[in-house]
Amino acid sequence: MKARRTGVGTKKRTAAVEKAVNADLRDVEFMAEAEEGSRVFLAGSFNQWDPSAIPMKHNGDHTFVTTLELPPGRHEYKFVINNAWHIDEQCPLWIQNDQGSLNSVIEVK
Repeated sequence: MKARRTGVGTKKRTAAVEKAVNADLRDVEFMAEAEEGSRVFLAGSFNQWDPSAIPMKHNGDHTFVTTLELPPGRHEYKFVINNAWHIDEQCPLWIQNDQGSLNSVIEVK
């Protein structure tokens, strides 16, 4: 029986696919306002609403920021400040969620 070679060129194909996928991502900056010493996180449809997966960095003057690479499309999100969920009051787009409250919405082009 003759041995078959598998996986030949797989790394190159995987790298090419990954590069093509990453080319579609856009840098999106999120900014929240909170008191000094607050614990601030970002949660949304892009991380299965995990309230502690994306910590935001204190940037001075009560401002917390983080930048994500997101694919084009519509993304819903909220800030989690000291374990309490908050909409982005600077965002003009909101939608009602299954909990009866609002989610902020960003359209990535």
